[in-house]
Amino acid sequence: MHRAWIALLDPKGFKIMPESFQTSLSMLDGIRADDPDQWKRFAKLFAPLIYEWCRRSRIQSQDAADITQEVFRVVAERIESFQRESVSSPFHRWLWGITRHKVYDHFGTLARRPAVRGGTTAHMMFSQVPIDVPQEWSKVEAENDQSAVSRRALALIQTDFQPQTWQAFWRVAVDDVSAAEVANELGMTVGAVYNARYKVLKRLREEFSDLL
Repeated sequence: MHRAWIALLDPKGFKIMPESFQTSLSMLDGIRADDPDQWKRFAKLFAPLIYEWCRRSRIQSQDAADITQEVFRVVAERIESFQRESVSSPFHRWLWGITRHKVYDHFGTLARRPAVRGGTTAHMMFSQVPIDVPQEWSKVEAENDQSAVSRRALALIQTDFQPQTWQAFWRVAVDDVSAAEVANELGMTVGAVYNARYKVLKRLREEFSDLL
């Protein structure tokens, strides 16, 4: 996804947002209230990311799925303690911290298992704690992760909009095509194209800005 689009999630880059606009914490508030529908949406948004982090840490697929479930259990227990306003702890970093602990727990458990006769090589491989698991991901990895989560967030809200509104938004904000070109393509006014972009981004910020 184009970096400029991700930057639009930042209030400083969202020029057409009214100054009085206040973001809704619908998803975060929903999971704090143990709303099952919001938990399902939250899982669609972040389960693939947690799984990818586990696989990136050299966890086998089945174990990665189990760790993902464990991370969600901890999130449910600790979500009340997450402070959105804390600059030092954005949500992705907070979530990776939980996942990282679970990755180390996994390798620690494997290291404590007795070696099976004939399986020395496998035991040695699994018992090695991944000392290269970082405190945080590189800038490129973090941007790729952010892009993937943002696309899943968009997928969750796409059906809330008319097809033409969505197409106008996508062409301008994601494909980085000029509003004039998009207006010509879709038979809209330039103002209508900008309005479509605004409406989708407003909706995205209302539900996800605290988590993205």
